[in-house]
Amino acid sequence: MTQYCPKCGMQMTFYQQNQSWYCHTCRSYAAAPVYASAPAPQYATPMYTAPQQMYYAAPPPMPNEHTARSKIYGAMRMRDTTDKIIPTSWAVAILLFQIIVPVLTLVMIYLLIIGVNLNLSASTSMLMILSIFLAVIAMVIVQAALVYKLVRRRDEHFHRDGLMRQGMIEYLDAMSIKEKKDINVERWTMNSMHYSVTEVDRGPGIWALLVGLVAIIPIMGIFAMLYCLYFLTRDTQLHDQHQRDFNSQFQLGMLKLGKINTVSYDWYPLPKRDSSVYIIMTIFTLGFTLPYWWYVNIVDMNTHFKHQWQFENLIIKMIKEEVPDEVPAKP
Repeated sequence: MTQYCPKCGMQMTFYQQNQSWYCHTCRSYAAAPVYASAPAPQYATPMYTAPQQMYYAAPPPMPNEHTARSKIYGAMRMRDTTDKIIPTSWAVAILLFQIIVPVLTLVMIYLLIIGVNLNLSASTSMLMILSIFLAVIAMVIVQAALVYKLVRRRDEHFHRDGLMRQGMIEYLDAMSIKEKKDINVERWTMNSMHYSVTEVDRGPGIWALLVGLVAIIPIMGIFAMLYCLYFLTRDTQLHDQHQRDFNSQFQLGMLKLGKINTVSYDWYPLPKRDSSVYIIMTIFTLGFTLPYWWYVNIVDMNTHFKHQWQFENLIIKMIKEEVPDEVPAKP
């Protein structure tokens, strides 16, 4: 039970030895009534309130063409480590395994059925079963390794493109101030496109592990594989279209600044891929469409890399000054 002093309203302390309540503010004992809540204390003078602290953010740095140019060159130097061309032989290997495994299985079943007449030994039967098991494991390992490669280069390339876009935006900002020319439409459009992108990292190790579960938990592994192929196809298509639009805006800005005479480069878009069609065909063909779907994901990103490298080589000619020798000149 809590009691408060009737004089000052402060909480009182009950002392067992005196069997009474004591107010430390008034320094006296009192038989105080019980309040549902403490009455507001009355102060002779208003309490001191510290003045509100005002915080001011530092002004953003002025765009600098040399810093922006360094970001562009830095992103271009990353090409050799991020933009890996994956050979289509990976898809061919998966196709071969998907042919070998069913063929070995049918041969084993046939031999077991007529094995009585052929007098097959137990060691021969075990060898056939082991060969099928090893072929399945090899196919799963190849698929998991390919998933790791595809997802990893997706994440790394998207990160590199983000750095490249940031440098291109800052370069236009700096040159518009330097040349005193209005390219606000292009700058606003490029900023909107850059900051509206939601290209999150997928994590290659996680998806390689999930796809590898097809050997242990087939249903979970199959669903993981289909979803992985789905987002790889979708993300490549969206990214290619986004980069084409962004690069067009950059060239329009450079055209208004007088740095180029015409918008000279716009690569062909990737073929349209409908993932729902690939999923339906995979189900109806019992998985035999998967090698082609792997092939599509390999080829589309390889094509995107080659187109973007050509445009980046064109950017070097646009910004001209202080071109470092170590910038890779990929075709």
